[in-house]
Amino acid sequence: MLARFIADIEKYWNYSIISAVSQLKSEVVNSYLNWLWWVVTPLSFMLLYVVVFGGLFAASEPYFPLFVFIGITMWDFFGRLMEQSVKLIKSNKDIVKKIYIPKYVLILVKIWMNGFKMMVSFVIVVCMLLIFRVEWTWCMLSFFPILLLLGIFSFGCASHLMHYGVMIVDLSNAIKLMLRFLFYMTGIFY
Repeated sequence: MLARFIADIEKYWNYSIISAVSQLKSEVVNSYLNWLWWVVTPLSFMLLYVVVFGGLFAASEPYFPLFVFIGITMWDFFGRLMEQSVKLIKSNKDIVKKIYIPKYVLILVKIWMNGFKMMVSFVIVVCMLLIFRVEWTWCMLSFFPILLLLGIFSFGCASHLMHYGVMIVDLSNAIKLMLRFLFYMTGIFY
C-alpha cells in the first residue's frame, strides 16, 4: 500500500506542481495587489491581535507579534486546506470522471498551493526575527519537524474531509464553523 502511494506520488509529481502553480496564478490574475494579499492578510490579523491582546490585555509574551504571526500563518495553512478539501472532489469532478488520478494527488495540489503561501509568510517571519533581534538558537531547528508534522496531519485530515464532502452537502459550512471554534481554542488566540 505504501509502495503504491509512493509510486503514485512520483508519477503525478509534475502534475501536482504544475497544477498548483497554475491555480496560484489564476488566483491573483484579476487583483491589483496580486500575491501581496497572501502577506497582507496574515499581517493585518497579526496587527489586530497585537493591538487587542498586546495592548489592551497587556500580553507578557516576549516577541508577541512574532509569536502571533507564526501561529496565524500555520493556522491559515491548515484552515485553508480543510476548507478546500471538502469541495475538492466536486470542484474537480471533470478530471476525476474522465481520467484515473488518485484523489490524494488533488490534496497535494492544495498542499503545494497553501504551502507556497505559507513560505511567503515565513520570509516575513525571518525579516521579523532580524528586526526584533531574536537570538538564534538550535531550538529554532525544531521548526522543520513541526512543519513536517503539520503537513502530514493536514494531509490526513484533508483526506477524510475530501471523501465526506461528496456525501454531505453542508459539510463546508460546518467545517468553517468548527475551524473558527478551534481557532479560538488554540494558543494563537490566547
